[in-house]
Amino acid sequence: MEDDAKRIDGTEDEEHAVDVDVDDEAEADSDSSPGQNVDNWDEDEPQERNDEPKRTIVTRGEPGVDYLGTGRRKTSTARVRLRRGSGDFMVNGKKLQEFFPVEEHRSQILKPFQITETMGLFNARVRVQGGGPSGQAGAVRLGFARALCEVDSELRTPLKKEGLLSRDSRMVERKKYGKKGARKSFQFSKR
Repeated sequence: MEDDAKRIDGTEDEEHAVDVDVDDEAEADSDSSPGQNVDNWDEDEPQERNDEPKRTIVTRGEPGVDYLGTGRRKTSTARVRLRRGSGDFMVNGKKLQEFFPVEEHRSQILKPFQITETMGLFNARVRVQGGGPSGQAGAVRLGFARALCEVDSELRTPLKKEGLLSRDSRMVERKKYGKKGARKSFQFSKR
């Protein structure tokens, strides 16, 4: 019981580990080259730990891992799946250019990648349903932005600054009874 407390505290366990490592290092040095100083490895080790970056941002995303995001706009819903790759985008089994032939929609969809400078780093598979082309483009854009936040939390700041993480809550207003549309009335006749 007392040994467990010492191990949890870390003081007793670390000293024991250092002694074992010094003995192992001394044996290795005595086998290979007897003239080296054993104490040098103690000084080098903390510097190696400090030199290592806390995390790498260069590649963004682990290979083989899917990053998911869901986007909605009007009555459209898009389920986005990002994976590190060469920049191949498939929407409902078609290439991005085929599914969204209008350039304005494509530029709107790719905006999260342009802002975060991750264009060409990910392959995307998107399932989108409901609504029309404009609503679907907005849903896919929000899905991409949310998936990029899953890849790296530091990307959230530039995306939020551009307003790409906000769900556009505007919907079509319902038709009212006694009227032609939501607000439009039938033609009024005095007589």
